[in-house]
Amino acid sequence: MVFGEVEVAMSNKIKVIITRHAVERLLERRPAWYQKIFGGIAVDTIVNVIRSGRYLERKERRGDDEKVNQRFSTSKYTVFCTKENDTLIVTTMMNTKEMTEEYRKALKFSSEESPYKEATFIVSNPVTQIERWMKEWVQKGKGMEKQVVLGR
Repeated sequence: MVFGEVEVAMSNKIKVIITRHAVERLLERRPAWYQKIFGGIAVDTIVNVIRSGRYLERKERRGDDEKVNQRFSTSKYTVFCTKENDTLIVTTMMNTKEMTEEYRKALKFSSEESPYKEATFIVSNPVTQIERWMKEWVQKGKGMEKQVVLGR
């Protein structure tokens, strides 16, 4: 019996890889009232959208390959992911209000609760890497020098 419980716990772990592009889109779309943002907040925001958002999935086939695209939406953010085995690769983020009317209708009528609501997330990116991306983005002149906090 214990073996079965361990097996369930192991299958409930989801590996998440956050791309640089997703971090930069989050910084562009952050609320203006954010006083400070650091790597941990960026990671938590993405994971919380995946955990608590509404879920839509689209499968694309090319020959023998199948690509699974997943979108998770809350009232504020939509996170775009590609699923490979038990790994979610976060490719980009958008504000949900900026999504097309067609997508919002699909979200309202065809979406489901996130299948990862009870999952344990293992984020592959170290927070220091995400903060380095944030620092580089700020240095490009994006105007967030006072909001981005590094080295926390």
